[in-house]
Amino acid sequence: MSWGSGWTMKKIILLILVVTSFMLIGSGVALELKEQKEKNDIIFYSDKTNNKNYKTAKINLNQIKKSADQKEEPEIVEQVIQDPVPIIEIKHWYNPTNHGNINSGMEYRDDGFHFGYDITSPYGSNEVIYPIADGIISGVFRDGAGANIVSVAHMVKDKVYTSMYVHLSRYANNIYVGREVTVNDPLGYMGQTGRATGVHLHLEVADCALFVDEDYNCSSLSRYYNYLKKRYNEGFRGATTVFGLPSSWSER
Repeated sequence: MSWGSGWTMKKIILLILVVTSFMLIGSGVALELKEQKEKNDIIFYSDKTNNKNYKTAKINLNQIKKSADQKEEPEIVEQVIQDPVPIIEIKHWYNPTNHGNINSGMEYRDDGFHFGYDITSPYGSNEVIYPIADGIISGVFRDGAGANIVSVAHMVKDKVYTSMYVHLSRYANNIYVGREVTVNDPLGYMGQTGRATGVHLHLEVADCALFVDEDYNCSSLSRYYNYLKKRYNEGFRGATTVFGLPSSWSER
């Protein structure tokens, strides 16, 4: 058999080995990049007419309850003297920022229903956003307008709530669905991503568990927004109803 001028069986075998090595290295790099991309991807949510074309959060009501059960209640020591011991209740709810002013509320407006409260700060995009209560991150995503969003599921006194933080300029480190967070764990920074006319935080609070399949009212974004509007018509006012969000503050 003739391999042509200058070609020998030894050279052919060497060429095959070199090509095979490059293919293996290339596939390994591609796999590594794919895994890294999947790890860092922010989910894009689009939920028109209840057609889900996004991944749902992988948490459930039991996880939320378990997280809440791990928080220790203060031990009440029986007092021997006549005067009763005052019971100091644990503070569950906090403001989402160290500084804030409400410039728009949960209400019907000319451009449609506004589902939460718009909060500004003199520190602008340097203002850190925190969870309003301990909980589990249930969503890290962008909406159809490109707003960076984090949602957190809370269980306080056996009742489930969702808080949503919208328009973040950037996320804090180590933010992912399923992570347990406390009120002192940063979620991100105030921003203007998505449909926003200035740097602010849009805060929504609902008495249901967003992206949790067991909670039918809020298992998807469209159901969540339908439910939140229904609750508003019943007198629910989000953060002001749940923990009395003030009009302005300079501490959490």
